[in-house]
Amino acid sequence: MEMSAWVIVLLGLMIFLAHLFSGIFERTRIPDVLPLVLIGLLIGPVLGLLAPDRLGAVGNVFTTATLVLILFEGGLDLNLGVLARSLSGGVRLALVNVLGVTAIVALLAHEWLDMSLLPALTLGTISAATSSAVIIPMVSRLRITDATRTVLVVEAALSDVICIVLVLGYLAAIGQERVIGPAILGRMISSLLMALGIGGLAGVLWSLLLERVRSLQTSMITTPAFVFVVFGLTEILGFSGAIASLTFGFVLGNTESVQRGFLWLGKDVRVGHLLQGERDFFAELVFVMKTFFFIFIGIQMPLREPDLILASLVLVTATLLIRIPVVRVACPCRMAMQDASIASVMVPKGLASAVLAALAVEHHLPQAETVRDLSYGVILFSIAVTAVMAFLVERGWTSPLFRLLYRGEPAPEEAPDKEAP
Repeated sequence: MEMSAWVIVLLGLMIFLAHLFSGIFERTRIPDVLPLVLIGLLIGPVLGLLAPDRLGAVGNVFTTATLVLILFEGGLDLNLGVLARSLSGGVRLALVNVLGVTAIVALLAHEWLDMSLLPALTLGTISAATSSAVIIPMVSRLRITDATRTVLVVEAALSDVICIVLVLGYLAAIGQERVIGPAILGRMISSLLMALGIGGLAGVLWSLLLERVRSLQTSMITTPAFVFVVFGLTEILGFSGAIASLTFGFVLGNTESVQRGFLWLGKDVRVGHLLQGERDFFAELVFVMKTFFFIFIGIQMPLREPDLILASLVLVTATLLIRIPVVRVACPCRMAMQDASIASVMVPKGLASAVLAALAVEHHLPQAETVRDLSYGVILFSIAVTAVMAFLVERGWTSPLFRLLYRGEPAPEEAPDKEAP
């Protein structure tokens, strides 16, 4: 009983600390993600108080549920007009980043770490999956334009889909010599389109039911519950539950457009809208889930071999360096200098990378353990690098460097559409 009491105390302290870190972020621009991950490192690998295997399947279910809610809330904040202007930029950035990071990391893994081609490609693609769970909370508070914020959210959501499909293609190619490139491309497109359709239809359906659902007691929790249903069914059907969750939130966040669509079709139906109280509830729920998510990320990081730690640092440095030409190519003459600088340091990895690393072991990929340990190191250090670099950019301490790097590229400095509080 005493141990259970201490665990409850620890849980409460973590939430208090998360609020403290959030307040520090508001004042100093030091992202709250980093100290949460460091707490997880202290609890897990450093002090050995909690090991990931003691959590069993609960840990994976929790991280997936957190990702679903973060994507849903991110979709709620996407404006249809801004998305229309930023969609092509997000798609372009996702594709160029995945190709660039996969190529450079795979080359380093093949030539420097003596990996064979398939494990090297797998590690490269895992390292290219930017994390929605890190990106969305961070960019919601950084001083950038709404258009750039939307580009980064779209990129994060799409990169997960692209990387998951590619890695599944690599794993399917184990022991086979046939060319599977067209099959991978077809699977990726079908997964994306079907997920968009499922999420969109679910959003429209829920907007029609929303007014009736509100008549139920404790109805606020039913919307997140329906998000889980949409995510799970989409995954069971073999498509991207992440994209479906994001699309579901996007539709609910733009129900005025849904109403106009029905009127254009000659249908006079009542479409429900989310109330501010419901949005605040979702934000609080995501805040609590996000707190434990990033602590869990820190807990599951292996810190056993110094050589692997050094290699992970080198790979993260490579992803950061390649990010600069990626942003130049994918977003030419479109972003203000501040926005381009922020976009250039958004390289965090998260849940998708961890899941793909575990899949590599399950499918007996050659050198799978090395791929997994390097991937975990990349997740940890990429989050740390993103947090530190975002802080430096927000403070303006990197302005001379980025002015030199982006000389003649981004548009002149512009005021953000929405200032962070």
